Amino acid sequence: MTEDTTACSPPSSRAEVERAMRELVVRLLVLDGIGPDDIDANAEDFLTALGANSVDALEIIITAEEMYGIEFKDDEINFQLVRTLNHFVDAICSKLQSRG
Repeated sequence: MTEDTTACSPPSSRAEVERAMRELVVRLLVLDGIGPDDIDANAEDFLTALGANSVDALEIIITAEEMYGIEFKDDEINFQLVRTLNHFVDAICSKLQSRG
């Protein structure tokens, strides 16, 4: 992986996390013709609908961990974590708040 995934400064809002995750999904899945704002944040199984498989989902989770300096426990890493974009963003924000 050649992406720069060094930890960034903490986001100041949930909206910033959501924006970053939308952009991450589009970038990692190399989505042609689909922009960050085209992703329905409440759509169930949104990654599968975008053509992602379990390896893609894991890469998105790991990249998010690296970006924000957080860590999901092994039992938290599954398709439920990325069930919807909103669920994933909420999980990231919860981790950020708990390390606070």
